[in-house]
Amino acid sequence: MLEMVCVGSGTMGPGVAVDYLGHGHRVTLAGRDPARLAAARQRAESALGFLAAENFLSAEKHQAALANLATARLDAPGLFQNAAIVVENIPESLGLKQQFFTELEERCSPGTLFLTNTSSLVITEIFRPLKNPGRAMGTHYWNPPYLMPLVELTPGELADPARVEEVYQLLLGMGKTPVRVRKEMPGIIWNRLQFALLRECLYLLEQGVATVEELDQVIQKGLARRSSFMGLFKVADLGGGDVWHGISEYLFPALSNMAQPPALWDEMIVRGEFGLKSGQGFYRWDEQAGLDLLKARDRFLLDKLREDSTQ
Repeated sequence: MLEMVCVGSGTMGPGVAVDYLGHGHRVTLAGRDPARLAAARQRAESALGFLAAENFLSAEKHQAALANLATARLDAPGLFQNAAIVVENIPESLGLKQQFFTELEERCSPGTLFLTNTSSLVITEIFRPLKNPGRAMGTHYWNPPYLMPLVELTPGELADPARVEEVYQLLLGMGKTPVRVRKEMPGIIWNRLQFALLRECLYLLEQGVATVEELDQVIQKGLARRSSFMGLFKVADLGGGDVWHGISEYLFPALSNMAQPPALWDEMIVRGEFGLKSGQGFYRWDEQAGLDLLKARDRFLLDKLREDSTQ
């Protein structure tokens, strides 16, 4: 059992905490605002309750996880004194993260692992100001962290390989699929792939090739269904590398290379059409529809985890 402090009371912090709690570790969820921290704890307890209700977490492990969950203000004395791991989930600001870890270094033992959940910033730059950056690296989760198996493990240029291997083995022991990111790039791997696909969808929408609903259907019922079984490199090998290479010569020049979001999306943002939180985005939303979709998503992802465990 490890002592872990999970910093951040927004979207990701409670989910990362649940992932560690479900695997028997002690977690203190920390934040600055007491009201947000209380809400974050409630979300973590709700997620643990969902896993227990779906029989993915035994009654014994559920009770142990609840007992192992604590909350604390970020400025609480001694908060990091016994922490083996600190996972940071604060907003995506390089300066903010640098300041956080610089201050954290003064409050932790030299052996404490520092992990950032950044999805876009360059890991080396986050940890460059530290006196001891060898124990610091990136572990990027997807939402919800306790249902998504993949984690991007990004050492950067400064991490000690022995500490990287320690984190890799820790993630394996928690049932995750850690992918070592061997060269730093903005957006790491997944966000680069996700936004490349989104850019092409926006281009096709702007050009009138298909509707929002039709484009989502192509991804959900076509690309995602097959890709959940095998990756694109295997698909290319099965189809014939020579065939795919020939198509690439023809198709690559015709793909979108937009360097900025298209005007149709800019106009939506100006109108305040942000999606679920505003009631209108690419789709029209009401609160219940959003909640129903999130519940259905979680059950779908949980079923996939069950399938993984039987393979």
